[in-house]
Amino acid sequence: GALNVFGPNVIAAYSAAGKVEQLIAVAAGSFGVVMANYAGQNFGANRIDRIRSGTNAGTILTLGFSVLSMLIAFIFPEQLTSLFVDSTSTGYADVIKYSKEYLYITAIFYPPLFLIFIYRNVLQAIGKTFMPLMGGVFELIARSLCAFTLPIFWGYAGICLAGPVAWLSAAIPLLISYILSIIKHRNKS
Repeated sequence: GALNVFGPNVIAAYSAAGKVEQLIAVAAGSFGVVMANYAGQNFGANRIDRIRSGTNAGTILTLGFSVLSMLIAFIFPEQLTSLFVDSTSTGYADVIKYSKEYLYITAIFYPPLFLIFIYRNVLQAIGKTFMPLMGGVFELIARSLCAFTLPIFWGYAGICLAGPVAWLSAAIPLLISYILSIIKHRNKS
């Protein structure tokens, strides 16, 4: 609803850029699934040390991939957006312009987005399901609040920032919960 006031070209740009972002973030979901399986197996074997070292390795790997994804979004925004937008359509130039703006703003925040997948899946695999649920709630609340408040100050850029603020709102508590859970389980061992 907050996006509708900016008109059809901005809506099309936001939609296309969101699809680009989903395409880029597919690998992050795969990292999360791998970490869920790895953490679950090692939790069952009571190998908290392996969960910690594997999560550290997964974090480094996903951060590296998030930087690569960021570079792809910065270098090829028009080419990626054109996969989802007809170049002969009216307003194509505006759609590309606003899609680039979205990608330039959000790509900087790919590291916390990608980390959500690691920590959410590891926590779920070790039986800590409340904080992953709450991470989703925090993400929803932050996105909703930002979508209706930030555009007042920053226009379309404020809409674009709603996603990154939501990612940070989920990633930070997930990281803290992961650290506390590992410390707790390590002290039990």
